[in-house]
Amino acid sequence: IRPEALRMNLYPAQYYLKHVPLGLLLSVLTISPLAGAQGEVVLANFDDKDSIATNSMSHKGQTTIVKDAPADGNMSAAKTIVDVSASASEFFGTGYNIDRSDLSGTMEIRFWIKTDAESDFNFQLHSEDNHVSAFRFSTLGAAGQWQQITAAVESFDVPQWSSGEVDWSAIDRW
Repeated sequence: IRPEALRMNLYPAQYYLKHVPLGLLLSVLTISPLAGAQGEVVLANFDDKDSIATNSMSHKGQTTIVKDAPADGNMSAAKTIVDVSASASEFFGTGYNIDRSDLSGTMEIRFWIKTDAESDFNFQLHSEDNHVSAFRFSTLGAAGQWQQITAAVESFDVPQWSSGEVDWSAIDRW
């Protein structure tokens, strides 16, 4: 799977980029299929240096592979630092293109995140023609700590700006 659109919406009242660059680390991304199906599927693990090759960001920044990863995760993480000069005071996005993937049999998606921002985030899945489904989560009280996020498929919403719900059988970005 070719790892793009994990978008993070950060609100200016909850963090400031004027003095310290915003940092975000992501580690292993897995899906759990419906009952009776095969076990977990790993969509991204960041242990391979090429795993960040398809990374894209909404604002100027840098993504690297680092050995800072959660104990129950994998060995490495993707670390994104947003440039202080990027004017990302309202939001920033980082994500990955993947080969079209059928996640229609998925019950939940799990991933690890560590950020220096205490804020609300959106984990997004994309398919053709700007179809998007997003899971909202918070890192309030967890700045600087690894946090495992579990997103049940039925908890995903459709953002107002999207063309409609993601086609779960044709995911091409996260």
